[in-house]
Amino acid sequence: MSADEAPDFVYGVYLNLPEREQRTEELLQQHYVGSINFFGKTRVDAKAGHTHAAEGFTATFDGTAVVAGLQQAKKLDPDALTVTILPLQTRPPSVGAAEFMARGEESAKKAKVTYKRISVRVIPSEK
Repeated sequence: MSADEAPDFVYGVYLNLPEREQRTEELLQQHYVGSINFFGKTRVDAKAGHTHAAEGFTATFDGTAVVAGLQQAKKLDPDALTVTILPLQTRPPSVGAAEFMARGEESAKKAKVTYKRISVRVIPSEK
């Protein structure tokens, strides 16, 4: 992953998050595997002397608990795994929903986050 500058938020990473269900806090927690923070890892940081930042970085997550929970709930097809990356933002009470969404979109555009590859590796459990 790489970014020109850090967005105003951290990204949440979810495994097999349903597209058509309302995204309640409970649903998000069931599918959450980790978060991506760009602090100190952007091209702007590279210009400030963090030489490894310009090369991008890798984020790795252990989804074992999420996979086990989805298997137990019979909500997992190992041949159809999906990864969803969403901004994690908390809206201040004084900011309207439309303005808040616009700020997030603007921040994401300025950051120019790119991903070279996203992969999921499933290791069958030994019984």
